[in-house]
Amino acid sequence: MFARWGRFIYRFRWATLASSTLLLGLSVFGVLTGRELAGNGGFGADLEAGRTANLIAREIHFEPAAVSSGMTLIFSSSTLRVTDPAFEVALGDAVAPLQRDSRVSGVTTPYSVPASQQAGLISRDGRRALVMVEFKDASSKSQRYVNEIVAEVNPGPLAAVATGQVPINLAFNSTLDSDLLRAEYVAVPVTLLMLILIFAAVIAALLPLGVGLLAIVGGLAATMLLARFTDVSQYATNIVTLIGLAVAIDYSLFIVNRFRDELSAGASREEAIAIAMSTAGRAITFSGITVAIGLSAMLFFQGTFMASMGAAGAIVVAIAVLYGLTFLPASLAVLGSLVDWWPGWVKRIIPWLGSRRPAGTGAWHAMAIWVMRRPWFVLVPALIVLVVAGTPFLQLRMATSDVDALPPSNQARQGYDILISEFPGRNETSIEGVVYYPDSSPFTAEHVGSVYDLSRRLAAQPNVIRVQSIFDIDPNLSRPDYQNLYSGPHDALPPPMQEALAIGAGKHIVLLNILTNKPYPSDEARALVRTVRGEHVPDGQVLATGGTAFDLDVVNFILQKTPLAVGSVIAVTYVILFLLTGSVVLPL
Repeated sequence: MFARWGRFIYRFRWATLASSTLLLGLSVFGVLTGRELAGNGGFGADLEAGRTANLIAREIHFEPAAVSSGMTLIFSSSTLRVTDPAFEVALGDAVAPLQRDSRVSGVTTPYSVPASQQAGLISRDGRRALVMVEFKDASSKSQRYVNEIVAEVNPGPLAAVATGQVPINLAFNSTLDSDLLRAEYVAVPVTLLMLILIFAAVIAALLPLGVGLLAIVGGLAATMLLARFTDVSQYATNIVTLIGLAVAIDYSLFIVNRFRDELSAGASREEAIAIAMSTAGRAITFSGITVAIGLSAMLFFQGTFMASMGAAGAIVVAIAVLYGLTFLPASLAVLGSLVDWWPGWVKRIIPWLGSRRPAGTGAWHAMAIWVMRRPWFVLVPALIVLVVAGTPFLQLRMATSDVDALPPSNQARQGYDILISEFPGRNETSIEGVVYYPDSSPFTAEHVGSVYDLSRRLAAQPNVIRVQSIFDIDPNLSRPDYQNLYSGPHDALPPPMQEALAIGAGKHIVLLNILTNKPYPSDEARALVRTVRGEHVPDGQVLATGGTAFDLDVVNFILQKTPLAVGSVIAVTYVILFLLTGSVVLPL
């Protein structure tokens, strides 16, 4: 079948190249017009933490907020204190342009809030101040102009750094893009040099690299198309670029090398293409299928960003195989012996360039013979090295990434580190507990008492700083007082209690905001989530959400699905390799 396919490509080589050119044009169009990829925050809605967050959104109807995104500016001085008039004047002059910018919906400074709230906006040493800048647009849109707004700030005698939601999200995206570009700038020239050394021919070296670039462009276009139908992680582009280039070059090496061998043995172009397809073409087809199956294992992790990355990886492998079976043999059919071309002056200097060694000679052939004569002598040390290299996996600790994934030199990362270390309360992790009564109201006297007791139990847990809820309005109120007040008409409650109910309770839920000074992916914070979920109240459920809960649920979900994913990949791969080899032993 593959030999017939090779002859077909040879006869219609120009049509095949034209079709490949058309496909490249469509791919470029798809990349340029594709949808924006999602950040990891959009995933996890089907996990327990996601369902709990959706429950809160349904139950508590917050007033529509004008703020869709924002950033935090940190102003500092080595000589002035925030309470000094000169600091206040300098800060006011610095943020004045922002208050006139139509894209900014609000600017909050330590001097624009009540005295009771100023402490949270001033550092412990009194020499740094926070300014909260609110944008009218969502984060994905405000990222496009946040640098322009930061440039409007004229700190004068103060030093300023921008951090917060939008700058951090932009830092992740820009770091991802720059890493990809740097990888391509390094990988492409190095790969070309290695291919020239391997093939000892310029054209033969350029062909695999060309197939790799075609596979990347096609993979990116297909990923953008996929994003029109489902959320696709922004990190899918990494998978497409790295795997697409590597797999496409790897597969092309087989075909180009076999084609050159057949030409040097006296075969015609058509015969060389047919033989290359029936051997190397068949091998890369089955190899591509097995690689795509392995990457498709990530589809078992639906609801997380891994599923889209697996789909993108499988797509780019399929595209690499497609170009390897169409564009590459068609190009070889056109080039023929020119695949070994070198400029004449180069061949005069190095006459052995492009020459082929006789079969059964060379270092690789000698190594293969040596290994086959001493299989156990090679196998045992190799297994020992692999086992030793794999031992760090035993201490693997899974967690979702956060700001620490950014390089320390990044300004948004530096600002975040200052925010956490210098400002009171900014190093606290919030775990949002939810007491849910699906079939009744939380405001019966019995239920109010149960939730009150739960809030006090959680406040007594290790590493808990405090629990914020509708039960900490007035320290002079006791459990019976809260029962009498909340079980009665809410319209008769004092205004502070009505405000607390509006943001801290719903028709069937009561929120308990548990604060800890442990980092959100830490074992201590995860233990608190488990403690919250392990609590019980009569007639109700105790749930938890927040950053730590999502982190814990994603990790547990991955660990739960991994055995099924790995087992399925092994089983399907074994079947594919059995069809390739016709042996029940070789696939093992």
